[in-house]
Amino acid sequence: MVEALVDNISTSLEEDDNNFKKQNVLWHLYYKLNSMYTICSSSETCTGCNLKKSSIHYINCAIEKVISEWDVYIQFLKSLGTMDNNLCCDYVIHWLYGKIKENGFNIDELNSLYGKVEKHLKGKCDDKTKSDEFYMKFVKDYDIEVIKDKKRLYDFVEYYDNIKNILNNNDDLKKGKYCNYIELMFKLYKKMKRNNLRLKYNKEIDSFEKKFKINNTELTHLKSKCPEKELDLEFKEENNALLQLKQAKSESCEIGNILTSNTSPYKGHTYENVLKTLYSYNVYDKLNASVAKNEYCSVCKEVEVLEKNYPGITQLCQKIARNLKKKLEDIQDKEKSESDRCLYLIHWTYDEAGKLFNGNKNKIHEIPFFPNLLKISSSINYELMREDILENSKKILSEFDIRFKAIQKGIGNSFNLKKNTKDYEKLIKERFVSHDELGNYKPCFYSFDCNIDECKEMKELFDYFKNYDTFKCNNDSKKTECKIHCEYLIYINKLYEKHIEECCTCFFRSNECRDNCPHYFKCDQKYNPYTLFSALKCNDILPSGMSMQKINKPISVDRDFIIKSEKSSITGFKNISRDPFNIVMSVAFTLLGIFFLFFCSIKFTPFGPWLYNKVLKTEKNKYDTYERHSQELLKNDSEYNNTNSQNRRLRITYQSTDNSVR
Repeated sequence: MVEALVDNISTSLEEDDNNFKKQNVLWHLYYKLNSMYTICSSSETCTGCNLKKSSIHYINCAIEKVISEWDVYIQFLKSLGTMDNNLCCDYVIHWLYGKIKENGFNIDELNSLYGKVEKHLKGKCDDKTKSDEFYMKFVKDYDIEVIKDKKRLYDFVEYYDNIKNILNNNDDLKKGKYCNYIELMFKLYKKMKRNNLRLKYNKEIDSFEKKFKINNTELTHLKSKCPEKELDLEFKEENNALLQLKQAKSESCEIGNILTSNTSPYKGHTYENVLKTLYSYNVYDKLNASVAKNEYCSVCKEVEVLEKNYPGITQLCQKIARNLKKKLEDIQDKEKSESDRCLYLIHWTYDEAGKLFNGNKNKIHEIPFFPNLLKISSSINYELMREDILENSKKILSEFDIRFKAIQKGIGNSFNLKKNTKDYEKLIKERFVSHDELGNYKPCFYSFDCNIDECKEMKELFDYFKNYDTFKCNNDSKKTECKIHCEYLIYINKLYEKHIEECCTCFFRSNECRDNCPHYFKCDQKYNPYTLFSALKCNDILPSGMSMQKINKPISVDRDFIIKSEKSSITGFKNISRDPFNIVMSVAFTLLGIFFLFFCSIKFTPFGPWLYNKVLKTEKNKYDTYERHSQELLKNDSEYNNTNSQNRRLRITYQSTDNSVR
């Protein structure tokens, strides 16, 4: 329904104001452009447009037609009482935005369309003396939501005079519709103002502020016609959190039986009377201060349904919301340390949550409503971080904008550029923005994962250490009070003994101890309860059966040994690699490995048989040569000459070598 009211505002004005079509200049130019668009999409009369069956070309064709008759349209606007020639450019651009919204072009299509339209507009809408004005006027954004918002706010300003005429007629039915529309546009202005980091809404915001902010009579008139709308809030210099705060004030919580009394933060504690005298009591009292029944209801809406099972949960949520949204400013004068202010809030929240829950859960995070409180706290923290970043970003962007304009001015004047080279180099020098510049707000998160009883003990110890220096007791005039103080110290000493082992790592031959639980425990023996017990002379005050045993530091460890061990874990490898024995052994094992690989390659790979055959062939050749030579010798020896056997004795040659036998 809201979308329909905004998108059909022109049609509504046509019906409700008889003079709208006659008087409104924007309507006339939109009408002309829409007529051209229809013609281009249904005929070939737009010559030279390279017409295609595409909305991009229809839009381009319509704008090209208007540009070709630019002077005619300028005279037409003047005839309607508009003397500003630049308005024609603005009207064409915002008509274009409307068509982009209707068609939902993708990035490539938008890029093509912007390129075509820019060529048409640059000659008519470009002021040569102001090089950056055209780009501020014709914002080529690819976010359809941005395009839609720009057109809606601009149209509202241009239609406002006709809307005012309708409001002046005092028609209650029409009045309600247009007051709702005005409220929506004021909210839209606020949204655009808040998100104008890249200056993409400058044109529309300037137009809006000229109509309402500078001319305060219009705002006064609107307030009289739409009294139920808090339109004046839109122009106060306030951040989003403050605006939400004001909106929350106007809302009514649905739960009627919300607790509104301000109870003591130590109510029900055994040593409540002692704790009330401590400095921390004032801090917790501020954190626990009551919140008006209808404040922060919108923030705590989702916990209201839990009120029946956990009475007081909404009030606790409202207190947490108040403390976070005000950035703990109520306790800044009582606690200077930012981190300790956060710890106060955490311990207070955990303690109050534990009081509301009477179930059998062990972990604080297992309490059914605790995730709801965490979610609300995180949402507030994120919103405050976002606002802080936006505010700082505006300052940084303003600085860059000043530098950019100075650079443009220097480039435009070559004489000054050469004359002031050092100044120019200073301007163009890179400027890096650190994260600290963007965000200064440090959120306070709830990060303790403890049992409900452990959380209470942690708070008890935190309070003891924070208030150590404020424990005072005059034994001569206030013996009863001193007795309670001493009993409280005995109680704290038991908690001290329980936690010191895990929270402190102490060192041999040193008075130092490492704090392992810095959020609630201090290992310095200055804070040992026995020291305070002795200073208050509690042994003289308490009965003989009540005494305190001094808790000593945990068993010490050799600090030098720890440091050397930590260093050795880093440098040990370096020392090993530099040992001469290790170097020799590394070389030996490397060679052994090479020989082993060579053996494996011969034994188990094709390389082995190949090498074996090569060697065998060589040996066989040698063997064959020797064998042939031996056979030849044998043959020569076995042959005999043709002699007279009678004259000689018969000789039989015998060869003992195996080679002679084949």
